[in-house]
Amino acid sequence: MYRNVIDIRREVSNDVLKRLVAIADKAFNNRAGKVKNVSTSPYRFIYEGGESEYGCLEVGMLNLKRESDFLNCVSAWEWVDDDPNECCDLLKLFTKKG
Repeated sequence: MYRNVIDIRREVSNDVLKRLVAIADKAFNNRAGKVKNVSTSPYRFIYEGGESEYGCLEVGMLNLKRESDFLNCVSAWEWVDDDPNECCDLLKLFTKKG
């Protein structure tokens, strides 16, 4: 199982939150497939899948990386993999300078 877990800052307004949901959903509906947000929390997005969704999850996270307005509203973003050595802090990786 592969998973993108994205936490949105709690101070984000409902209007902005709705826009972020649309941006994220669009990112994970891409040329490699479609995965849905399975989170029950409005401030947490979880896009997950198995081997057949891996490409979609990768393309989705790269699409979101390009959305600076989206990244500014994120408080945490983790890539969770069955192999613990492959797990990483995507927010730290994507916002690293240089």
